[in-house]
Amino acid sequence: MQKLMSNSGLIDKVDRLRQWFRKSVAINNRVQVEATRVTLRRLVITAWLIVTLNIVYIIWFWGFQLGTATPATRLWIQLVGGAHAVCGVLLAVLGVMAHRINQRANAHRGDQAEKAEEADDRDARKALVLHGAMVTVALLLGAGLSVADQLVAANTTMFALISLACAMLSLMRPALTAALFLVVYAVLFFALPYTQPDPQLLAISRSHAFAATLVSLMASSMTWRQYVQATLLGWKVQSAHTALTAKQAELEYLATHDVLTGLLNRREFMRQLEHEQVRVVRQPAPTSLIMVDLDFFKKINDTYGHPAGDTVLVAVAGALAHAVRKSDVLARLGGEEFIVLLPNTDLAGAAKVAQKLLTQVRELPIPFTGQQLRVTSSFGVSCLAEGAEHTADALYAAADKALYLAKHSGRDRMELA
Repeated sequence: MQKLMSNSGLIDKVDRLRQWFRKSVAINNRVQVEATRVTLRRLVITAWLIVTLNIVYIIWFWGFQLGTATPATRLWIQLVGGAHAVCGVLLAVLGVMAHRINQRANAHRGDQAEKAEEADDRDARKALVLHGAMVTVALLLGAGLSVADQLVAANTTMFALISLACAMLSLMRPALTAALFLVVYAVLFFALPYTQPDPQLLAISRSHAFAATLVSLMASSMTWRQYVQATLLGWKVQSAHTALTAKQAELEYLATHDVLTGLLNRREFMRQLEHEQVRVVRQPAPTSLIMVDLDFFKKINDTYGHPAGDTVLVAVAGALAHAVRKSDVLARLGGEEFIVLLPNTDLAGAAKVAQKLLTQVRELPIPFTGQQLRVTSSFGVSCLAEGAEHTADALYAAADKALYLAKHSGRDRMELA
């Protein structure tokens, strides 16, 4: 029994370890896309600096040192200059390619989401290849210089310095970093005997280079871990900001709109009515108001239930919204009452609009649980003539009075104030 429990615990640990590994791989793969973009921007600048340094070294070694070199140092000078020449050409080409990818990435930000995503995926793969290529070229430069230096001294300093610089500048997930660094170290390991015949000095150079590789891998891993943590934190902050912005937009919408119908609510309508009053003081023009009240709405609720009443309100709101002009302001006052503000509209124009809305509501089929509901409405219309000194409150009161008259004159009709 104890053995079975022990095996079960071991299986659980293995499963947790497998889940952790899969999660880490998924996170690293996701972060690598952004990390490569950041690294390419760094490497473009670094590449041109290194190319400039390559040119300086070539001029110095081949231009000034080669002519005065001794037989013992001539090959060393030729190899160092050659390594810088090859590295300079390769980094110049890779730097131009990386710069173009960076430019395309900036251009894709203004594209449509789907096209930008497809282009980003293609460029992300190219960018990762360029990323690895530029790091490999730099590491091979360090390895080549260290191989050449064996002709004059058992020295692997250049390999150590360049490896550490690549580890700090290049943001690459640990598996890829380890593969690149160890492959280049293997190249250095097998190349050193060609220029270092002394077994003891060869062993020292190999061990120093291996130590430099391990230190560089540790530095790269620490840099990567810090970048991943910072990136994940940035994503969380961005996600929280997006959620907060969406929530704020939702609250702003709820503060100004009726939840059921999606129309403006009473508070927002009154604010816009006051704004219209201020506007007509500066730019005199007639302003009209239409108040709408559904007839016998309580009977619908009592007969079919409140869901039917909600269905009627939504349908009527949609019909009114479809019929009014874009310049008009439509709102739900509350209950079964609606209101429409008509800027730059006199009483005759408002009456035409009201009659149109009245007909729309009367002829509106409202499907509910397999049957068609019908509803009528009463309208009160008022107008604030151009240059009149009446207030918005007076306009509202006049429309309400006209609506009251329509309700008590038989309903399903319109009355003018």
